[in-house]
Amino acid sequence: MRGRRKRAFAAFLGIALVTVGGACLGSQAVTLTREGKPNATIVAPDRPLASERFAAEELATYLKKMSGVELPIVADSKPPATRRGTPTSTSAA
Repeated sequence: MRGRRKRAFAAFLGIALVTVGGACLGSQAVTLTREGKPNATIVAPDRPLASERFAAEELATYLKKMSGVELPIVADSKPPATRRGTPTSTSAA
């Protein structure tokens, strides 16, 4: 049982690092929620292993605890209609 938890935590950590770390490399802010609604999705494999499913659910659970908003978990083959994390243009005042 202990090995299973280690693998699940490793999968969770990997998903979190890819999600947040990838955004940091581009040095752009990532807005996961906006005005009480999800502004991002959690993408999991089409047929996730139990540890991958657990990791995605844990990530969603903790993001909801932090933000109050539930981010949807979608299959890799069904990406969101609009891509998140694209730069927003702002006009100088």
